Parts: sequence; structure tokens; C-alpha cells
Amino acid sequence: MAVAAHHIAFGAAAASLIAVGIRLASLAAADGLDRLLAGAALAAASAVLEALALGLVGWGGSPVALTAAALATWLAARSLVPAPAVSVPAEAARAWRASGPVARAAVLSAVGLAVGWTAWLVVYPYLGVDALAYHLTEIVTWAHTGHPGQVVTVTQEFPVGYYPVTNEVLLAWGTGIARSFAPAALAGPAALALAATAGWTALRALRVPGETAALALAAVVSGPIVVLALAGPNTELPALAWLAVTAALCAGAARRPALLAPAIVAAGLAVGTKTTTALLVAVVLAVALVRERAHLRALWRPLALAVAAAAVVGGTWYERNLLVHGWPLWPFQATSFSDQLPFAMRRLDFSFLDRPRATLRGREDEYVAMLAGYLVLLGGIVAAAVLARRRSVLAAAAVAVVAVLAWMAAPFTGIADNPVVDLSLSTVRYLLPAVAAAAAVVALAGRAGATARRACDLILAGAVIWNVIRDVELGRPFAPLASWLLIGAAAGVLVAFVVGRVWRGGAPRLPGGVRAGVVTAVAAVGLVAVANGYVERHSRVRTFDAGVARYLTDQPAYRGGAAPVDAGLLPLGVLAGDRLRHPVRLVPARESCARIRQRARTGWVTVRRNPFPAARRPDHARGLPRR
Repeated sequence: MAVAAHHIAFGAAAASLIAVGIRLASLAAADGLDRLLAGAALAAASAVLEALALGLVGWGGSPVALTAAALATWLAARSLVPAPAVSVPAEAARAWRASGPVARAAVLSAVGLAVGWTAWLVVYPYLGVDALAYHLTEIVTWAHTGHPGQVVTVTQEFPVGYYPVTNEVLLAWGTGIARSFAPAALAGPAALALAATAGWTALRALRVPGETAALALAAVVSGPIVVLALAGPNTELPALAWLAVTAALCAGAARRPALLAPAIVAAGLAVGTKTTTALLVAVVLAVALVRERAHLRALWRPLALAVAAAAVVGGTWYERNLLVHGWPLWPFQATSFSDQLPFAMRRLDFSFLDRPRATLRGREDEYVAMLAGYLVLLGGIVAAAVLARRRSVLAAAAVAVVAVLAWMAAPFTGIADNPVVDLSLSTVRYLLPAVAAAAAVVALAGRAGATARRACDLILAGAVIWNVIRDVELGRPFAPLASWLLIGAAAGVLVAFVVGRVWRGGAPRLPGGVRAGVVTAVAAVGLVAVANGYVERHSRVRTFDAGVARYLTDQPAYRGGAAPVDAGLLPLGVLAGDRLRHPVRLVPARESCARIRQRARTGWVTVRRNPFPAARRPDHARGLPRR
């Protein structure tokens, strides 16, 4: 019962903040996808703000405090903000009635495919190194300590606690209430769905034909980088989603200037999730603000509130790094007046532009395999500019090229001297925002005429085909079996047919309370199914921690107890257990053998070989000598 109660509370808290977000967004957009995207940004920002505020008094991991704060926010919004003239269910029913059977089948088929893929991720929860090593570990630690956003030392060498952690704080909000890995497990598919919805909204607002827009979205979301990022609470997809939401709201501001306020909030979420979005976020915001400069004075109040919210939600980590280490972008970058980079990161501090030949030499096939159809999109930037020759397309192409060059100049994208610790190939995923910009450029060029549209559609279709071929080659556990996807898509078509025949006049009208209760109950059942046995299912997937996870889940004392799990090199958040009962901690460098034996008597201790030189202490724990 306790498990169900936690997930019901999570559903109620999430529904409350979504309702608040929609109510606030309705002030800027009365209906449409713009309202939903703005509501999503405002709801996520509210969750982050509440988690950070409660964390100041150590309640940021309390299910009671987090749920109560969400419900209180909803009650306040009901009292202070007028109800939308058109409710979301009413708008959805109206859209259902207005759409034809083919459109309904296409949409629900895509939904079914997404559900099938999500089910695969739940049954076979493959988690990458970053998700295991620090994303989950930070989330679990904050759920135990009650201080989301606090610097967590999870390795001796890499100061990941000083990375932007907006997404981790958002997931810590949900994890703290649910007391399970369900929110983190579903975060990837949810972010991808949000990114696809925002991308469609942005392209259609820019008058891109529907078929071309669909191909552009498929070309981005089908890439191997996206497939690999779907499993676990990684930051690539949330960053892409908030970037796409920012772009969609900025595009929508041409008709509804008040959307600039939630666009700024979405921009804060994007930059606070990953630094790779900063360039494109700055460009789309700057263009929208200049275009709507005549309306800025009338909107100064919501814009000021949005800037303040974005500064907290997305800027806190940069402000902290400036104060503690002397530079906002530390530890990715250091200056003559900031702390040095930690030793381990100095060994990796080479960009692709520093070592282009050495980085590619002998690894061309690996880069091609990682990028696949994205190479077509990147080449399509030039092709689109030649095909369209319009000022808007040329400007967008220039921005996309600059985004690619920014990746090439970014730290750690070049090969390191020691291949054992080299991370350059994995940094290809940082190209995702630039790839999305390239797809948008090709899609925009499709507006130039029938010939240009056919050529751009061929470019996008080629990217999709190459991506799908590469996804199939990835195989288990990264990509689901085709049967899972086909069953999901077929189920979506069947639902569209049945609902279309039964509800000819639209969805039945239910009281709002009944509707909310049914949705919350169904969601809670699904979340409990995701949460139960998650660690054991993960232990059956072949990852580097599978042996440790399998050993612990086989131990009755682990399954029924709450003893800490300490690690001599890398604490793994998933080892907190299905109910997060086990604190996961890093053993300090050079701790005595006697103290380690004491830890082993009171809990579990894991030891791994360190590929990095031994450190006397984590040199990022406090300020380093200035240069």
C-alpha cells in the first residue's frame, strides 16, 4: 500500500503543477499546442523551484512536503488566476471531432509506437555510464539528504557536482515523492515526446509543409544518439526538449507576444540542463525579442518574473561556479583568473579543432556509426542554402554552421593522449542541438517551391532510412525488437478505429474530478508496475555494473534492509534499491582499511580498479590554486 500511496501522491503532485502551468499559460495562449508547451515549461520550473526552496530547510526529499507544496500551489493558482476559457479536455475533444480517420490513426499509431518502445525500456532498463555514475546517484542522494542541487561528490576525479543539474533536480522532485526509479525511467521517453511536439509546433508555425515537418522530426528522433539516450535519466533529450520548446514559443510569439515569458522560462530550463543548448537558445530568444520589441514594454511584468524564474531554475549552477571557482563554465573551461581544471579533466581538455586528424584517424567508422543519418542532415545545411537562396534560410544555415563549429571547439571533443580515459567519441552526443538546427534548416528550405520541397524531403528521408538501419544494427538491449513497435503501432490504429466508431460525437463528458481521479489511478498503477523489480531487471541487462546489481538483488539482507552501499571508486545510484532505502555513498580517497572494514560490517562495500591516477583528495572539493 505504501508503494501505491507514494505513486498516487506523485501523480497528484504532477497533475497539480501541470494544471497550474496550463492555467498560467492560458494567460498567454488561450488554446493550441503553444499553451500545452508553455504549461509544460511552467510546470517543470515550478517543480524545480519548489524542490530548491524546500531544500533550503532539508525538506527537498520529503514526499509529504513536496506533495503539499504542489497542492498548495494549485490551490493558490485556482484562487488567483482565472480559469481558462477553453479546457484542455474540451479542446482535445474538439480536435478529435475535427480530424479525419487517417489523421487519428496516424497520431495514435505514433503514440502506440512510443508506448511500445517505452515498455521495452521498462522491461530491459539499460543504463549508460553517466546515468549510473552520477545522474541517478545525485537524484538518490538528494532524496535521502533533502537538499536538491547540493554539490554531491560521486567521483574523486571529476567534479560532476558542479555541472548544471536542473534536470536532476526536476527528477529528484518526482523521485522524492514516488520513492522509486519510475520517474527517472520514464524521463527519456517523456522528454522525446515533448521535443517532438515542440518541434512540430515550431516548424508548422514557420509554415513548413506537414509532410516535410514530419520527416524533419523523424530524422532527428530516429538517430542512434537519441536511441542510446532514451534509457535512463540522461540530459541530452531533456536539453533538446526545452530547446525545442523555447523555439516553438518564440515562433508562436509572432501571433501571441505574451508567449515570450514562458519562452524565457523554457530557455532557463534548457541552459540549466546542458550548456550545449546555450548558443541556439540565445539566438532564438534574441530574434524573438527583437521582432516583438514593440510589445516588450506592455509585457514587462511577466517578462521580469520569467527572467527571475529562469535565473534561479537555470542560472543557479553558473552563479555558484562563478562564486566558488571564479568562472561560470567551470569545470568545462578555466581562465587565467579562475581555478584550474581538475587533473583528470586537464588530461582530456582537447577540442576536435585542436586535433582533427588524430581524433578521426582509425575511428572514422565509429563516428559514422554514431552519427549515421545525422551526417546527411549536416550536409543538408549547405544543400538547403543552395536550394532555397532565401535570406531566412541562409541566416538559419549560418546559425547551424556556427553551432557545429561550437561543438568542434568544445572541450573534450578531441582525442586524449591516453586512450584508456579518452571520452572524445562519447561527446558526439553533444552535437544533438546542432543536428536539430540542421534539420530545421532543411525543413525551412522546403518552403521555397515544389522542386526545393522534393529535394529537401529526399534529404530528410535519406537521413531517416540511414538512422533506422543503424538503429536495427544496435540490437538488444539498446533498440527494441520490431515486434514490440509493430504491436504498439497496431494497437494505436485499433484504438483510433474503435474510439472513432464508439464516440462519433467526441469523448464522453465526465466531471473534472472523476476524470482526474481515473487518470491519476491509471497512472499510479502504471508507475507501480515500472517501479517494482526495476533494479533486478536492470541487473539482467549486460552493463558494467550488472554483476554487482545481480549479487545484491540476490541477497535477502539487501532486499529487506536499508544498509548503505558504499563504493571505493564510483557509487551507482541504481543500487539504492527499488524503494531507495539504501544510501549510496562514495568512500573518501585514502580512507583507512580499518574504516573500510567498519563500513563492510554495517553495510555493503564495492571496490573497482581506478583507471585514473590515484588522487590524495578530490581536488574539486574546494578552490584550486589560481593560475
